[in-house]
Amino acid sequence: MRMLFTAFPQRSAGVVLLKTGKLTCRFTDGQRVMLADVPAAFHNSPAGELVSDQLIAADPVWRPFFAHERVQKAASLYMRFSDYLESFHYCQWKNVRDGYHSIELTNAMNEHGGAKLCWACDNAMRGTDGKLFIELCEKNRAEWVIEAARRGLKLPEGHQLTEPELCWWGLVFGVADLIPGGIARRITGVEPEEITGVMSESTIVPDRPTAQGVLAAAVEAAEAVIPQEKMKPVLKLAADETPAAGFMLRPKLQRWESEKYTRWVKTQQCCGCGSPADDPHHIINSGLGLGGVGTKTHDLFVIPLCRRCHDELHRDVSAWERQHGSQVKLLVQFLNRALGIGAILKA
Repeated sequence: MRMLFTAFPQRSAGVVLLKTGKLTCRFTDGQRVMLADVPAAFHNSPAGELVSDQLIAADPVWRPFFAHERVQKAASLYMRFSDYLESFHYCQWKNVRDGYHSIELTNAMNEHGGAKLCWACDNAMRGTDGKLFIELCEKNRAEWVIEAARRGLKLPEGHQLTEPELCWWGLVFGVADLIPGGIARRITGVEPEEITGVMSESTIVPDRPTAQGVLAAAVEAAEAVIPQEKMKPVLKLAADETPAAGFMLRPKLQRWESEKYTRWVKTQQCCGCGSPADDPHHIINSGLGLGGVGTKTHDLFVIPLCRRCHDELHRDVSAWERQHGSQVKLLVQFLNRALGIGAILKA
């Protein structure tokens, strides 16, 4: 919760009044709040609750970066675009298009990104390239990349990503060369080169650093360091071609346990919100026979969850999966990452 108010200091009484209006009900007795100066980006914003949209997503300078295929591939390591659209539980075109709106929702994808639409709006907008709809699709795509970067950097939910943080994410994931030149100059502190016209040979500086050159040197330095920090495997699996229980008609299944693997899982980021995880959650899926009352599935079938997401999942599994996706899908994505980074190897 972030709010912007105008302060009315009463110096004689030593207090400051804040006109909260309808937002007064959001506060409780004894609740502590933090006051801070208004950032430059919110100087012209009206008083009230601040929107949670990422400010970088609305910056047109970053648009080519978000549209590049390599950037989207890097973002998909932590969250697919379709999964991000699942976080919208309403038609994003409802306030633009008048008329009937279906309660059924779908993901409308195009070359500009995508949007969450109801069936009626999906049929109406299919094949069109209206300016407002393109801006919505591009905004969703930018918000998705920023959300994936936030998760990749293990920053808390609701964090406003800054340009240096996004550049650092691009450096780590090998897409720093795609950062726009103007942004690169701001981050590296390199002044733009002035075109002064005809110059004498004595005034030419051949080794003047450029913003892209500074970033390229940083990428080379990171590539030289990252291979030396190769992850040690947490788990090694061996295959038995002739298990004894495999010759039984109805073998009693034994639960596979690995405390070392579950300890590593809880050190990863939460599959729900992206915050640091607290618990290794064993998958619950009665249709597949995974988990149940008083039972747990194998320790290999676990995903990292923070305490809040873990409690919400056990409180209402269906509601949690509607917001974050099915547990089975999250498990496959997590196992794919664990295998890809070398946490699980062949014995």
